[in-house]
Amino acid sequence: MKIVTTLYTEDRRPGVAKTCFKTFQTFCKNVLKDVTEPKFRTVKLSNEKVQTKIAKISGGIGMLKGVGFYENEEGNLFMEEEDVDKELLEQAIELVEMKI
Repeated sequence: MKIVTTLYTEDRRPGVAKTCFKTFQTFCKNVLKDVTEPKFRTVKLSNEKVQTKIAKISGGIGMLKGVGFYENEEGNLFMEEEDVDKELLEQAIELVEMKI
């Protein structure tokens, strides 16, 4: 998270860090919404919006991996149901909320 706030300041790249954090927060909230639903535990890296809002941001993918996502064979980020750490996701959401 520190990489994102350091590299993408409001002075140099207005809105980039905020958009990245909001997108990250959305992914975390989706997992918590229904941990049994694979679509909520999948981030399609081929998606253009995912690319521009988080994947192309230095540290963006690292934040997702930090809460339990990993790159699967299809080239997406995925989180196994049994690996969902609700407390970690909730803490990440709170931390990001302070940055937005």
